[in-house]
Order: sequence, then C-alpha cells, then structure tokens
Amino acid sequence: MKIALVTEVTSTIGGVETRVKNMLKYLNKEHDVKLYTSENIINHPTIVNPPKRNLAYCLDFMFKLFFSLLKDDYDIIDAQGHLVILPAFFAARIKNKKIVITIHDLYLSDFGKMYKNKISILGKFYELILTKLPCEKITVNSALAKRLNASNIPNGIDYNYIRNIKQTKISSKTNKKQVIFVGRLVPQKNVESLILAAYSIKDCRLLIVGEGKEEYKLKQMKNELKARNIIFKKHLKYNNIIKLIKQSDILVMPSKRESMGIVMLEALASGTAVISTKTDGPKDYIKNNKNGFLVDDDVLKIKEKLYLLLNDDNLRKKIEKNGIATASKYDWKYAICKISSLYKNMMKG
Repeated sequence: MKIALVTEVTSTIGGVETRVKNMLKYLNKEHDVKLYTSENIINHPTIVNPPKRNLAYCLDFMFKLFFSLLKDDYDIIDAQGHLVILPAFFAARIKNKKIVITIHDLYLSDFGKMYKNKISILGKFYELILTKLPCEKITVNSALAKRLNASNIPNGIDYNYIRNIKQTKISSKTNKKQVIFVGRLVPQKNVESLILAAYSIKDCRLLIVGEGKEEYKLKQMKNELKARNIIFKKHLKYNNIIKLIKQSDILVMPSKRESMGIVMLEALASGTAVISTKTDGPKDYIKNNKNGFLVDDDVLKIKEKLYLLLNDDNLRKKIEKNGIATASKYDWKYAICKISSLYKNMMKG
C-alpha cells in the first residue's frame, strides 16, 4: 500500500513530530511510505522559532503541498497536525483517494489564551472546520476521540530501548532526591507551579530540562526565591534525557493541558514515579495511587504529592513497578499496528 504521510515539520521536538518519525520507521516495513513536510516541499521549515510560525512560509507550504499531492500517486493520505489537513483533504477529494486525519489537540475556546495575538480567532475558526470534515479521524486521547467520534490511537514509546538504558537513581548514592520536569518552557506547561511547590522542600533537587519563551521568567523566579536546589538544563540528546529521567525519583508534569504526554510514558518505562495534573492525555493511563498521581492545577496539591512520594519509599517503589507495567502496553509497535489495520479497513470500504 502506498501511503502519503503528511506533516508540517519533523525537525522540532513534540508529540506530532515524534509520532510521524516512528510511523515512518515502522510503517515502511509493511507499506511504501512517502513523507511530505515543509522541509522537503518548500525546503524551509514553517516553524522558524518554535512554536512561532512564519505566515508566508505556511501559506507557501500549504499551496505547494496541495499540488504535490495532486500529481503524486498513493492509496491513502495520512495528515498529521492542523496546518496540513485542509490541503491534504482537498487533494484527496479531487483525486478520489482515501484520507485519514490525526488531530492531536484542539484549543477552540482556549485558542486566545494559548496564542495571544489578533489572529487567534482565525485559529479557532480553522479548528472548527477541521472537526467537521467528512473523513476518517484519529485522536491521541479518549476524551477527544469521544468528542469527535474518532478512533483513539495514542502515541507510544520505544519501551525496550528505554528499559535497556542503564542508570541508577541519584538518591541511592546521596541523601538528596531528584524531581525532574522535561518539556517546552511555555505557559501551557505551567512550570512556575512546580517551582513554587518544590523550591522549599528540604533535601530535594528540582531539575528543569527544556527551552522556550518562559525560560528567562522562570530563571528570574528561581533567583527571587533564592532557590539553590533548582537547576536548569537545555534540551539534550534523547539518550541523555532518558538517563536524567532514570536518575530521578519523580517526574512532574504540571501542564494546564496535555493531549498525550509522551514524556510521562517514558518516565513510567524508566521506573520513575509520575505526578501529573488532570489533563486529557494522562487521565487515560495514570491511575491514582497505583502507577502515579493525578492532581488539580494547584501548587499545594502538587506539593502534597511530592512530600508523600519523597518520604514514602515503599509507596514510590510500588508506583514505579506498576508504572513499568503500564508503559509496556504503549510501545510504538502497538500503535503502528492499529494505524496499519485502520488503513487496510479503509481500503476495503
């Protein structure tokens, strides 16, 4: 089967990019997959300063993507991410080809909060159009799948790769325990709540791994709090990030919204306890007091669970063990198998 796999970029770090790279890796074992991105259609990424986009590049890419899909040969288009969905949909309609679109997240009424500019209303309107398109849809969490009457195929992890990385906990060698955050330093990730929850906890080091427009503000916050136990690190190679997660006792994801949260699955596979806010993605795989904790977006609630896990070794070890078992069910091979089966069923229809 010939698959046109379409996305905006693969050079940045995020859930969409990670999914597309793994789809390309695994689907090519069974299908003939061609990847379409702004990097190979207009030879320039549309996202020049993540998460900011260049409007001229975006329009150029959408236009040229449409005509590329019109002239090429394939059986199914799989469109990943908002920007590529409309040109891919219209190309499929004109050529009478099958198309499946993957909607990773929807901001809708929250668009203005996430993107504070005058054209954010256009983003909300664009998303409304995407939800109404008459085609096969995939989402990455059950709440969004139910909302859109779509197939729910979550993102995954390379479970065996993570398990085979050898790294011991820092706390096994010192009196200090390590808490870690990994992700973009943007308002959506709500890292300031984690800082306020962790900075005053004795014998606890907080490691913040990531970059983004909130970095300067968060470092200022650290200085104002005189929090010497907080350390910032830039994004590292994947292998080194997994080592840092494995070194840590707890990973905290205090996001205001999280459609999937691959890094939390990576933490579960690493044998690191997870605390997350109650967002759509984590609610699918984190079960309170069994393989992690789900908390309200509240500094005191986050701090309460940090204290509990940092001071109760038996509870933390139980949660670590259960987390490893949960993560084993989210290996990429399972997700890609479901996607491939969906393609085959679409071709029968």
